[in-house]
Amino acid sequence: GAIRPDNLAMIVIFGTIIAAVAYFAVILGSRRIDGTERSRVWAFLPLFVTSVAFWSLYQQQFTVLTVYSDKRLDRSLFGWEMPVSWVQSINPVFIIVLAGVFAAMWTKLGDRQPSTPVKFALGTASIGVSFLLFIPMAGGGKNSAPLLGLVGVLLFFTIAELLLSPVGLSVSTKLAPAKFHTQMVALFFLSI
Repeated sequence: GAIRPDNLAMIVIFGTIIAAVAYFAVILGSRRIDGTERSRVWAFLPLFVTSVAFWSLYQQQFTVLTVYSDKRLDRSLFGWEMPVSWVQSINPVFIIVLAGVFAAMWTKLGDRQPSTPVKFALGTASIGVSFLLFIPMAGGGKNSAPLLGLVGVLLFFTIAELLLSPVGLSVSTKLAPAKFHTQMVALFFLSI
């Protein structure tokens, strides 16, 4: 009876925080890493915090955005009403379409591409912009928000994810001490 539906979210939050702090403490306190590796772990910390903030916003598409789509979104297309669950397909379609574009862009830019912190900042800014894009759709009643408006919001969600997610996984391995590669990837996943 200690874990119930009404307290599960808080238990997961506190468990994740404790695990993240423990991972950082074990890695930073280890005698098996040198000063350079320790400074890289410290450099990962702001990226970790940024990732936590980013994913806190990003995950709203699976909860708040679904309710919004049900209550406010005009899902009618040529006389047919799209099911609410289909709205969740928009982001994956954008990811499939844009992942190759981003990979090609980073490859083409080579050494001229933005640094990892800049990509993180752009991803975080993009997720913020995506929420600002709701402002023009505010104030209406049921079925007042245009589907195309929400598609634009989800496009910014996708751009933000593609700027932060693969870059975060990559940087977690690049900054990881030799003895703690797996733990650094685990830390990145804990930020999600």
